[in-house]
Amino acid sequence: MKSKSTYFLGVGSALISSIFFGMLGIFSSVGQDAGLSTTSRIFFRFLVAAIVLYIIIKIKHKDLRLPKGSLYKLVIGSILYFSLTSYLLFRAYDYIGTGFATVLSFTYPIMVLLMSIAIDKERVGRMQLLGTAMAFFGLVVVIGPVSATNALGVFLGLLSAITFTLYVRMLAKDYAKNLDGLVLMFYVFSISSIFWFFPSCIEVMKNPVPIDIYRASLSILGLAIPGTIVACTLFNYGVRNIGGRMTSILSIFDPLTSVLIGCVVLNEKLSDGFGYGVLFIIMGTVMVSLFEKKRESTNIVVINETAPLLKFNPRGFRRRRV
Repeated sequence: MKSKSTYFLGVGSALISSIFFGMLGIFSSVGQDAGLSTTSRIFFRFLVAAIVLYIIIKIKHKDLRLPKGSLYKLVIGSILYFSLTSYLLFRAYDYIGTGFATVLSFTYPIMVLLMSIAIDKERVGRMQLLGTAMAFFGLVVVIGPVSATNALGVFLGLLSAITFTLYVRMLAKDYAKNLDGLVLMFYVFSISSIFWFFPSCIEVMKNPVPIDIYRASLSILGLAIPGTIVACTLFNYGVRNIGGRMTSILSIFDPLTSVLIGCVVLNEKLSDGFGYGVLFIIMGTVMVSLFEKKRESTNIVVINETAPLLKFNPRGFRRRRV
């Protein structure tokens, strides 16, 4: 059972991580305007993130050794789930813009919820479902109607949601959950950067374009540090302490942040119901958080030194009188 302080730290980490994830779109757009290809943006994002994490790990004297048999699992998860998500999302940005692409990618909490119910047989409270529905309704209102959408961009955005759902489930596995958070991220970023090195070289050789060094550097640093290291570290902390389903639902501020930054930096127009949408998002997020904690607090085991620690019934562990 997680302590109350650990739980709320997990909630806070999930919310803050979503704000940093929401910055990815603007930094990616800056890199695209600077002449960086999609694969180059991804490669440099993960390379710089891996280098920074390696320095931090060495300063903290952390052990980089992996448990036996876990490396190949990390390779598969890093390439097929994590780095592929980045590629699909960045390509979706190119077709349908950062705001709409982010909203499509944010359908992953629904997929996490459905997989938790179908595969893990998790029970979900009605108030949590209502809170999730309210938050997504708020998103629809915030974004407003979208015209002339590109079918390929929509497909890429939704596919990125599926791959990120698989990444969230990977984080909950023992081989990932039992690793130090910084060490886990170092391997994920390193494997991803190695994988995207050759595609980025091929793309640059096929389509050489002049690079704006200043804007390209700004894009890479933004993608690597706030958009990757900070965001992923906080997200992983949330998954470890409040679970993948809860963390994914609380990431509701990801598309909201993306829309706000797009409006401020790219002068994109806000929808008429923006204020109402924000209200629904906040109310839904708070409802999900509070009712998850309430559900956890009812599953309390009271210890009696002369009695068995747990008494099982089909509805879970129940309170035992002492």
